[in-house]
Amino acid sequence: MPVTDIDTILIRRYPNRRFYDTSRSGHVTLEEIRDMVAEGYTIQVEDSKTGEDITTKVLLQVIMEFDAPKLDILPRQLLCEMIRINDRLARECLAQYFVGTFNSFHELRERSEAIQRKSPGDTPSPRRLTVPGRNAAVAGSLVRE
Repeated sequence: MPVTDIDTILIRRYPNRRFYDTSRSGHVTLEEIRDMVAEGYTIQVEDSKTGEDITTKVLLQVIMEFDAPKLDILPRQLLCEMIRINDRLARECLAQYFVGTFNSFHELRERSEAIQRKSPGDTPSPRRLTVPGRNAAVAGSLVRE
């Protein structure tokens, strides 16, 4: 887990496409951003000119460059529908679907680990995501508001 008291690391992307980590006062690469997320840090990436939250775009870029095989789990038809669907509907429905699926996955994994430890009642609380705008923000935000 991270060895910092910082809740969220703010990274700014500049017009020259360089990333600047405000917590360390230095430039970082896309690969270093991937490593931060993999280590458990929560990041927020904003465009330095507009202030727009571009975290989701950057996380998708990380997946495309470093973990592209993970995208193969998304059916082609789903991707086509995401392109066709109304933006508001996509935010509401797809966000709830993905958050629910993610929570179920974590619950199942944690239950499985508890069974393997053979310590009933020693199961940690499952990690819960929330749909942005309805509850607290999702770490790394699955969907942008």
